[in-house]
Amino acid sequence: MQSIFDPKGMAGDDLGLIDDKLKVARMILARGPDKGGAPFIFAFSSTKNHYLDDVSIPIFVDDQGNEEKWPTAATDGKNYFWHPDFVRSMSPVSLSIFIMHETWHVVLQHCDPHRSFGKNRKIWNYAVDYVVHSMIEHDFRKSGRISDYSDYRNQEHPIWTGEIGKPLYFDDLMKSIKNTKKALEKEIEDIKKGIMPKFKKPVKPKKEDLRRLADYSLFGKSAEEIYNMMMDEFKDMEEAAINFILQNSSDGVQSDDHRIIDLPRSSLLQQILEAATAAKQMSAGSVPAAIEDQLAKLSDPKLSWQDIVRVAFQNRRKEKGSINDWSRFRRRELSLNFYKPKKKDQYIHWLAGLDTSGSMTREDMAYGVSQLKCLDGRSEGTVVCWDAQVYWDKATKIQGMNDLPNISIHGRGGTVIRDLLTDWRKYIREEVDMMIIMTDGYLFDTELKDPGVDVLWVITSENKNFKPPFGRVALLRGF
Repeated sequence: MQSIFDPKGMAGDDLGLIDDKLKVARMILARGPDKGGAPFIFAFSSTKNHYLDDVSIPIFVDDQGNEEKWPTAATDGKNYFWHPDFVRSMSPVSLSIFIMHETWHVVLQHCDPHRSFGKNRKIWNYAVDYVVHSMIEHDFRKSGRISDYSDYRNQEHPIWTGEIGKPLYFDDLMKSIKNTKKALEKEIEDIKKGIMPKFKKPVKPKKEDLRRLADYSLFGKSAEEIYNMMMDEFKDMEEAAINFILQNSSDGVQSDDHRIIDLPRSSLLQQILEAATAAKQMSAGSVPAAIEDQLAKLSDPKLSWQDIVRVAFQNRRKEKGSINDWSRFRRRELSLNFYKPKKKDQYIHWLAGLDTSGSMTREDMAYGVSQLKCLDGRSEGTVVCWDAQVYWDKATKIQGMNDLPNISIHGRGGTVIRDLLTDWRKYIREEVDMMIIMTDGYLFDTELKDPGVDVLWVITSENKNFKPPFGRVALLRGF
């Protein structure tokens, strides 16, 4: 029975061979872990539809701007997609590893749009690939298929070699990025001095030199942590410059195309539970420990502060949509001498108070400001800095995300928030639907007055025990 669909007719006469190769790859996964299998991955992936599709990733742009792509695989959280040329070029063993790769993306919710929102897409793709490859290597080590004592830096790696490619360790990637960044900065300085740079012709990487984003030392880190580690190198840089540096820094490439889809947590939880149950029946001890951790997270989810803001905005819009605004009347009824009010404007107004006291790091302040991108286009607000006082005269109006770079940091003194909570109505004329307070939580105040609006305290990860007198709490860096 055919297990892969070819709606675009891409396989030609090879459909049977491609289907057989993927079936063998799944049979490898169906074995016990001690025999090189991964029953949980088999159980999870076998319930999904697999399609042949034109899946590819860009790997080279020549000096005329022509882009060359390599065929690969992809998932959108519900389906698996395979380029026929990619399947043809891989052995069943390598394909089984790529099934593991795609499955981990789904299970770890890397396709969730809320996690990638406002992030540089290319760096996010790098981060999630490092996560899934470290998970795959972890399973190989724990099952005894490869040594649990070697980092394989000075010898051929047992997984990331041959068809799959060599490993690109994180520190090597960052060194390459730093060198490329310095070279670009030097060229810019030379241009300012009137010295035109000598442009080198792009060198097309050889497929045999392909390097996967794989580094076992990153095991246990979240995609957000790895993303932030990389973004630290690109502070205040435009996205085009970041992508240029990444394109020219190494021959490391992402393994697949990460297609974004909003998959409900309840649905994913059910799928993982069913696959874990099936895997236990197939082989004892065949459910990876990471799956148990993920089940716990999905069963008792902790929303990120961005999720909390989105839900609060959505609920507030519903409330406004049912409230009459007697200061505005419907034109059609008014022409007939009927005074019918319009509904309240569903535009959201917010106030963000940024703690700029000496105990806050500049990295936390910069990251907090950058994450205000999560506030959607149907909202506007004001960002004001505070330490021992509130710098109302330096407040920045945010009407669009292009206004975020206009925010300047003032303060670096003590941490007294009282005036922000009590005086905001004197300085903010419009209605405020939500107050977002970014702080490390080390406040000098002992008694705080509720400002009378919905308050979200966004706390840096260094102070996880902060308990506010009102409002809700979420971590600045957390999912």
